[in-house]
Amino acid sequence: SQIEHSQPKRINHSLSNVNLNFLLPSPVIFVLQLCSLNPLQLPPQPHWLQLTQNYNTSMLISWRFGGDTSCLSSFLVQFSSSGPMSGYTNLNQDWVPDLSYEVTQPSQGWYRVSARDVWGREGQPSPSKKWRI
Repeated sequence: SQIEHSQPKRINHSLSNVNLNFLLPSPVIFVLQLCSLNPLQLPPQPHWLQLTQNYNTSMLISWRFGGDTSCLSSFLVQFSSSGPMSGYTNLNQDWVPDLSYEVTQPSQGWYRVSARDVWGREGQPSPSKKWRI
């Protein structure tokens, strides 16, 4: 039998000690990640956004992240053609696990990045950077 990846599961528990028991087939590789939900603390803001021309037709967006990435589900890469304060759309539909993203056919406009945690909460976006063709 095969164990498939599952979405994060929320366990509400008010005590400081929790016992978890698992019945697993052998041999197995099992990864358990525990994240504590702090309802007042959103994911930190990405910073130091860089836009770099990559070959002739693509652009590499890279950033730094000062927070703990273990309880993040993804980074959202966003674009706006109308200005740095409005009208952003998500460029990526898939999970972005790294601190970079390649845009294959970049458009002139503003780019920014935000972090999303495993509970679907989005943190404050990075400051916007303008890309000129």
